[in-house]
Amino acid sequence: MNKYLVVLLAACAVFLLASCGPPDGYDAAKQAALNSQADAAANGAKDLCPTEWKAAEDTMAKAMAEDAAKDWKTAMADFQKAKELYDVAKLCAIKKKEAMNVPPPPPPPPPPPPAYVAAKVDPIFFDYNKYDIRKDQTAGMKATADKIKGTFSDRKFQLVGWCDIRGTEEYNLALGERRANTVYQYLVTAGVAAAKLEKKSGGATTKYSTDKTDAGYQLNRRVEFVDMGK
Repeated sequence: MNKYLVVLLAACAVFLLASCGPPDGYDAAKQAALNSQADAAANGAKDLCPTEWKAAEDTMAKAMAEDAAKDWKTAMADFQKAKELYDVAKLCAIKKKEAMNVPPPPPPPPPPPPAYVAAKVDPIFFDYNKYDIRKDQTAGMKATADKIKGTFSDRKFQLVGWCDIRGTEEYNLALGERRANTVYQYLVTAGVAAAKLEKKSGGATTKYSTDKTDAGYQLNRRVEFVDMGK
């Protein structure tokens, strides 16, 4: 056989074999799909994103079948598609893991405590230069005792005895103390715990009225109930 003809036939054989093999980039596409499959699996895509994982696996199985059948062109396209689907499944799994690791939002702060409202207890009034409880004040004293034992049972009170401005400072301090002590003794006798009460003399005052009249003086002769809190 002519040696040139032999060379030509050999060249044709090589060409035919090359044209029947996988196209350029085929192996890289297949390996990229396999790498993406491994990455998606490592990130838990099978369990966290089963729908996305199945779509990728189905496409990968199809590509592998085409690879076995040497349907190179179709297989290459499906390997590329499988890689994209595995990447989608991997991203889905990463996002779900991040969501699971996000700490819950802190609970809302507790509402502020309600503003403290001081107990309102009516004062007890006294006659000039006297510290005994007048008959017209006994009903008020009984009501006060009931309040302190009931509605305001969680409070402590300071009993402050006041006088009008007539008389010396020393005398008015002593008279204010006697008035506070009279109210204290009444309340304790009525069942109020002594530990809930304090006594104090305020002496002379114009706190409640500055009028130098009998009515003005009367407003300042009193025992005041000061809420000391709980």
